[in-house]
Amino acid sequence: MNDISNAILDIHSLNRATLRWLQEFGHCGLIVTDRRLRIRGWNRWMERHSGMQRESIDGQLLFDVFPELAERKLDRYYRGALEGKPFFLTHVFHQYVIPLRSPIVPSPFRYMLQSAHITPLAVDDQSPVIGTLTAIDDVTDRVHRENALIQELEHNRIFASLAEKLVSRIDLPEMAVLVLEHAQKLTQSPTGFVATIDRQTGHLVIPALPPNIHHQCHLGGMEPVRFTEFRGLWGWVLLQKTPVIANDPNTDPRAGGLPQGHIPIHRFMGVPVFSGEEVLGEIAVANSEEPYTSRELLLLKRMADLLAIAIDRKRLDDEIQRLALIDPLTQLANRRQFNIVAEKELKMAERLRTPLYVLFIDLDGMKWINDHLGHSAGDAALIETANLLKNCFRASDVIARIGGDEFAVLAMESGAKDANRMVERLKMALQARNEQGDLDFPLSLSIGVARFDPLNPLPLETLMEEADRRMYAEKSGRKARGNI
Repeated sequence: MNDISNAILDIHSLNRATLRWLQEFGHCGLIVTDRRLRIRGWNRWMERHSGMQRESIDGQLLFDVFPELAERKLDRYYRGALEGKPFFLTHVFHQYVIPLRSPIVPSPFRYMLQSAHITPLAVDDQSPVIGTLTAIDDVTDRVHRENALIQELEHNRIFASLAEKLVSRIDLPEMAVLVLEHAQKLTQSPTGFVATIDRQTGHLVIPALPPNIHHQCHLGGMEPVRFTEFRGLWGWVLLQKTPVIANDPNTDPRAGGLPQGHIPIHRFMGVPVFSGEEVLGEIAVANSEEPYTSRELLLLKRMADLLAIAIDRKRLDDEIQRLALIDPLTQLANRRQFNIVAEKELKMAERLRTPLYVLFIDLDGMKWINDHLGHSAGDAALIETANLLKNCFRASDVIARIGGDEFAVLAMESGAKDANRMVERLKMALQARNEQGDLDFPLSLSIGVARFDPLNPLPLETLMEEADRRMYAEKSGRKARGNI
């Protein structure tokens, strides 16, 4: 009998100890009410987060202490609990049950986000309900981090899309319009501009402004806007080569006023666009409803980096066209042009972490064609090979005749099986050509492929040597089988 009594006492002691722990140290809020929904229990967690002591609210009606419960029609859950029904309320539908201060400062949420269990209290399953227990879990930080992760993933998706479009060899005005659209979207800004520095004059050229700004500022037409002097906040960005956030331009000494007819600016953020030490231009946004933050500034800087890459690439393309570095027979790039472009593309691919392929292609039997059919037939074979390569690769890939009967291709990867697909596509086109009737000679190509890994980058020379070795290995194997 004593053993049973001691066991009962031990159980009561454990229950009291558990209750005390929940009261004093529990990591969630606990509210206990009686059947009349008067507060009878209130742990330390609730005291900390509500600012109300247990003694001050003991015996008060829950809906008097928190009238918002009835206003938001949450009282029905408590009345349901008194009938023996448990409820679980999540932040997804209700955000919060008890209005408590958010633990995050500054907070994007008005109150602490909560999940809450509203449970009927009874001595056992057979006994009548004598009250309710509300257990509140603070999920604000978790939701805040989840939202931040979702936002970061969306930003990465937007930047990946922007990068893909910027490297597709569009012209400068199109780049500016594209970047401005993304900058306004990411920063929730109704206005802004993207501008570049004219290398010849040093003037600031703004090819991209929101369409409504041309009308509001009485600019007329949609022609690029030019500035010969750098003034105000945007001028400070260029002259000081530094980003600017001004959430109150009227009191900012750097602002320097606005030209006549300019729309009012009540918030401004701008970043310079750099290539090395050279300032290429500026991205600026203005007049968001909320103050600009360092987080949004970082987004604008990332966009400026992408724009710098695109401008560098465009300038390189223009320079290549100016130098006319092409093979006169095939109209492909020559070795010099291929090396210039490929070096730039590899650097860009390393920064953007984009894999590339280098293909080394040799036209088989060129000596036989020249010796037996003449050099005009040899030229025709080279031209046909060049056209075959143009048709099998994308316009954005770099194709070159690098000497004699040798060709090279720098191709962007868009899938794990790209190399096999490219080679297979080329061989199928070759087969289709050779199956045509009335041909003076068949075409045969030996192909070697090397992959550029942006996480383990190799120089162009090494990649070319690797592709060359693989090409000769394939040629030797086909010769041994009598296929050449």
